[in-house]
Amino acid sequence: MSPTKSSRSKSFQIVRYQYRPTWQRMGLLYLAVWLGTSLVPLRLAEADNRVLIIGIDGAGGSYLPAVSTPAIDRLAFDGVASYQSLNEGALVASPPSGYGASGVNWTTIVTGMSAAHHGIVDNSFAGYDPSAAPHFFTAVKQFDPSLFTASIVNWSPINQQLLTNADLALEYDCCSASAEDAQLTADTMNLLRSGDPHAVFLHFEQVDAAGHGNGWGGAAYQQAIRNVDAHIGDIVQAVKTRPGYISGEENWLIMVTADHGGIGTSHSAGQGHVNWKVPIILSGSTFPDNSVLVPGTLRDLAPTALVHLGVAPHTLQLDGGAIGTPGQFLPSGADLNGDHLVNADDFTWFKNHLDDDLAKLDVTQRYAAGDLNNDGLHSPADFALFSQQYQYAWANFRGKVAPPFRAEEIPEPSAFMMLGFAFLVFLRRRR
Repeated sequence: MSPTKSSRSKSFQIVRYQYRPTWQRMGLLYLAVWLGTSLVPLRLAEADNRVLIIGIDGAGGSYLPAVSTPAIDRLAFDGVASYQSLNEGALVASPPSGYGASGVNWTTIVTGMSAAHHGIVDNSFAGYDPSAAPHFFTAVKQFDPSLFTASIVNWSPINQQLLTNADLALEYDCCSASAEDAQLTADTMNLLRSGDPHAVFLHFEQVDAAGHGNGWGGAAYQQAIRNVDAHIGDIVQAVKTRPGYISGEENWLIMVTADHGGIGTSHSAGQGHVNWKVPIILSGSTFPDNSVLVPGTLRDLAPTALVHLGVAPHTLQLDGGAIGTPGQFLPSGADLNGDHLVNADDFTWFKNHLDDDLAKLDVTQRYAAGDLNNDGLHSPADFALFSQQYQYAWANFRGKVAPPFRAEEIPEPSAFMMLGFAFLVFLRRRR
């Protein structure tokens, strides 16, 4: 039974972020040349931003990378990807079994809220209040009622229980999961070719059905993943043939994710990492391929989509953060600006905070300002740690060697040589 449809009034605003480098302490660019990475802007200044979220039920992050998925791989290559992100089961101690199931995690995906916040504990959706934990489409419509939203799903509770504000809502209950996924694909392609959607949410079912019917990780399960990957390829091609995409007027963010993995023919939060790990793939010009996506949670998807559409998620009391937006997450490793990406923006951030008064900052703020060893000073030791963390992120989260830095400006010869000499002395003393 569907809950009463309602919404809450909130104020929204366009969010734009600009970096304003001061280029102080240019001598540290010597270290950048030694280390290496190219400085590429993260965001477009102006565009007709649109979002496509593709959900694959049951496609656990422990299984997906082992299957040939050329369409998904292409999206990851054109953006960023993590197969070690986490569902709700990983985020609380002794999670209820249902935290490793669909109801809890799809609710988290479309609301940006924790299970404790939205209140769903299993697939019954008992007690869900859409006015307290609304689908992100509600915020989109309050921000701009003219934006066209579509939810096309192969698990009807997503629309029947969670959706309160969409221009198009389609669900399938006719035949096999694979046949329904094929119809979902055809309907989505028709929408993209003949309609004008701004926010589209899709849900594929056959991977989960194969897991329940034949076992997670088995031959039928892997074939279901390949089938869905082919559907995704067709849908992405429909996006790329839109006149607005071809002209560059439309800036699409395509997101791929899942709700859980499983073992045998079942899934529950008690299964641990094989259930908890889920993919998050963000593809588009907003997320260039010279970045590393730090593993996040399903709570981050709705805020990320909202920011791309121009909605300020901080007005919504969400539990996730907008990936790619500085200051949304605590700084860690080489992610100094707290956007859950490791890239050249963190190096720029490091340089721009070299003159911060560290004595006035707490431990977290000092780390974000570049005092990585927490000694109250900015020194080559901090940059050496940044280098190590940067290389680690690339090796651990992308399986690649980090690309070399390229200095965009050459410092004065005296500063260049002095800092280089100081750094060499520092390294020599550490031997």
